[in-house]
Parts: sequence; C-alpha cells; structure tokens
Amino acid sequence: MDKNNQGRVLNLLGKRKRKSWINIVFGRTGIVCIFILLQIIFAFLLFYDFWKRYEGVYFSLTGILSLIFMVIIINKPVNNSVKLTWFFIISVFPVAGIPLYIYLRMDIGHKAQKHFIAEEQKRALAYRVDDKELKLFLKDKERFLFDQAVYLEKYSDASVFANTATSYFPSGEDAFSHMLCDLEKAEKFIFLEYFIIEEGLMFGRILKILADKAASGVEVRLIYDGLNALARVPYSYYKKLEDIGIRCRVFSPFTPFVSSHYNNRDHRKILVIDNKISYTGGINLADEYINRKNVYGLWKDTCLRLEGEAVSSMTLMFLSIWNSIGHGDGYSPYLEKHSLSEEDGCVIPYADSPLDDERVGESVYQNILGASCSYCWIMTPYLILDGEMLSSLTRAAKRGVDVRIILPHVPDKKYAFALAKTHYRELLSAGVSIYEFLPGFVHSKLFLSDDRVATVGTVNLDYRSLYLHFENGVMIYKKNSIKDIRSDFEKTFSVSKKIDLSTWKPGFFEGLCGSLLKFVAPLL
Repeated sequence: MDKNNQGRVLNLLGKRKRKSWINIVFGRTGIVCIFILLQIIFAFLLFYDFWKRYEGVYFSLTGILSLIFMVIIINKPVNNSVKLTWFFIISVFPVAGIPLYIYLRMDIGHKAQKHFIAEEQKRALAYRVDDKELKLFLKDKERFLFDQAVYLEKYSDASVFANTATSYFPSGEDAFSHMLCDLEKAEKFIFLEYFIIEEGLMFGRILKILADKAASGVEVRLIYDGLNALARVPYSYYKKLEDIGIRCRVFSPFTPFVSSHYNNRDHRKILVIDNKISYTGGINLADEYINRKNVYGLWKDTCLRLEGEAVSSMTLMFLSIWNSIGHGDGYSPYLEKHSLSEEDGCVIPYADSPLDDERVGESVYQNILGASCSYCWIMTPYLILDGEMLSSLTRAAKRGVDVRIILPHVPDKKYAFALAKTHYRELLSAGVSIYEFLPGFVHSKLFLSDDRVATVGTVNLDYRSLYLHFENGVMIYKKNSIKDIRSDFEKTFSVSKKIDLSTWKPGFFEGLCGSLLKFVAPLL
C-alpha cells in the first residue's frame, strides 16, 4: 500500500466513536429526518383540515370507509395476524389508518427498486448451477432434502450442492479469527454484504486487509444497509471507503422523501472470497459481535463457513443485489468453479426477498418443524410470531417432538422481549420448552433437527425478518458440522434458564405492554 493510501486508512480507522446525538441531529441524518417529519405533519394537517371542514359527515364517512377497507383487507392473500393489525388500526384510528394503508399499497418510491432487483434476479438465474444427477439421487435416497431442494429452487432460485465443506463457529470471536486468515489469502476478489458496519477493532482489522488487498489488485466490493447512516457511520462513509480502493454501494439510503421502501432493509450477512470460501450467519461487522464491546452482557452469535461448489450461490446472491443498486456488472468472471471431495451430506444456500409473495425463510423453518421426528432446537433473538409459525411450533410439540427455543435473558429491545413473552403460555402449554440465555443476549438464527438437518443464517423469528427484510441462510443436511451445532446447543442449554409454566408469570407492566403491542406487532 502506498503512503497516501495508508494515511487514508489510518485516518479512517482513527475515528472510532459512534456518532453522537449532536452529529445525528445537526448533520445530514437530522436534516433528512426533519424533512420526512415535515411531510408527515403536512399530511396530518390536510386530514385535520378536512375533519374541521366536514365535521358533520366525519363519523358516517369514516365508518363507511372503514367497513369498505376491512372487506378489501379480509380478501387479501395475507397472513391473518397482519389482517388483524390493520383492522385494529383502521377501526381505532380511521383518519390515519386508511391513508396509511392506501399509501403502503401504492408502494410510492418502491416500484423502481422492485423492478431493478427482479431484473437482476432473472439475469442471475442464467448462472445458477443445476446438478440434475444429484437431484435424481436425492429423489431416490433422501426424499426430505429433495423436497426442500425443489421448493427452494422454485421460490428462491437456490441450488443443492455436494462437494462443499462446512465449518460451524459457535461465537463471533471464533469466526472472526478464521475470517481474517481467509481474507489474507484472497487472490482475485472479496465481496462483503452486511446489515451493520461500525468502526472499531473488528471492522478496523478487516478494513486494513481490504485496503491492502485492493492496493495489490484484488477487487474489493462492499454493500452495507443505509440504516447505518442513522447512527453507525457518516452518510458519506462510502466515499471514504472508495478513497482507499474499496468499491462500495449503500442499500436503500435514507433521503428526504417519505417512501415505503425504507421498510425493506438488507439484513443479509455475506462474505465471499474468490468464489472459494464464504461466510454467513448472524454476525455483523461491529465490536459487540465479537464481545469486544459488552452492550447486553455476553453476545451469543453463530457463523457458518462454506468452501467448495456451494459458494457460487453466495456469489450470485451478492452480485444480484450489487447490480440492482447501481450499474450492472457481469457474473461469469466471478463464478470459476471450485470443488472439494466432500462425501458427507449436502447444502442449500438460499435467499429470501420481501418483494414477492413467498416467505421463504419462514417456510424453511416450518418445513424443518413439520419433518422433525425426535427433536427440533431453535435459537433466535426475537419471538414475534404470526399464527402460522405459532401453529407449526405447537403442532410439532403436541405430536411428541422435543421443541426447544433459546431466547435472550438480556434483551436488546424491551418491547420485543415483552412481545415474545405473550407467546410463552401458549407455547409452554403445548409442550414447547423455552430457555433464556443467562449470560446475556442471543443473536443466533439457528434451527437443528434430528441430528440430520440444520439451517444457519440471518432470519429471525419476527415479522421484520419473515416479511420485510432481504435475508439469507444455508440449509445443511447430514454434514459433519451438524454434530458441532448440536454440541453448541447443549452447551448453551447448560447456561440457560428453563422457563417453568407453573411458576412463570410476566410482570404487570411487561404483560400489559406486550398485550397492547400485539395489536401492531406486524408493523414493529
């Protein structure tokens, strides 16, 4: 790295403090928020003026409109929990609820994003690997995995792969050390796509390697979600990264205009190196994920490393989002095949988009629950369930499956914890076991069933992950890493508190808060 570039890196890494509230309020972020707030106030004043002018017909008109919109909503092909939320909002706050529903249905500011992403997904489909011989083998020998492969191929453009090694890391610290080693070995390209980045030890060490690699001719690209600009990094941070040789794009940055597309965040975590190695899981690029910074006690996270043929799916996932944000690049130069002689099991990397009508992440979880015979163990930071997921969990437990859920004991969002506890009684009564991780916060998104199938990824058990965010995961089937995942579960159970239905009782205010929030849970 030349001295000028080295100076830029050191200067960038020297600014490690999180943005203060003063910078947020008086910086570009504050200006954007003020403009959005002014638009909301203007809309409210218009409706208030209408109410004052036509006060005599207000109640009859809103009553008729509420009834019409409830009929429209009940006939929409959406989840019943979502319908209930809209019924509540429209019946209690019709003047605000009806325009809000119309606005969200109009999809203002969102159609262009949908178009670009849909077009890139079509382009990427031409490069998807389709191993027909493997699928024929699975159809005869491994019917469960074949069925999942058919579903994920149809609704996620995913492929099933053999010849891929998997390594499971039970903590961010474990994964981080291996990520650094693999990054140092990069020869052609490095792709990173993360929901959160923040200056500190973790991102700082990675950034130094990325800058060195970029200076030596390795192509380095980074995507981060635009939500970072609200608190984690400056709005123009991408320009500073480009100054040190990193090609950077921001997914859905905030602008001074009200738009429904802000609701759909890029929650994925993907690292790809030379189409040989990839990482995914719950870990973002910030210090709490490696317990360098203690925010909510011990941070429990997980990560999966892939090496071999399946990495090409992760490369395609990254490139499809990258190309949808800005000028489209090619696919084929980054898809050189790398295979390993792995004899055990298969993997299916998959993605989930909120821009279609298929909830892939939730369906993967439900399919695993439905096929479980002995046990299904789950780690998730949030438990904000729709009726379908709640039914899948209780139905599995009622037919004798050992269903266990590990949740945080120290939550990062108290309202989410209060909502989770509204499900405790029904789940416990059906035979589901609930554990709270005593050392701190669980951020893992993990399912394990019957010592044969697991999924590691970014999908939480809440409405945002299941309905609104771009997500990804990897289904692992009969791989050696399954035993490592089971071992991690057993160790985590040993330091968790099992909730006893006979003695458990939520606090009064926590219970009241959770019960009230349940009406609007799909919007949180």
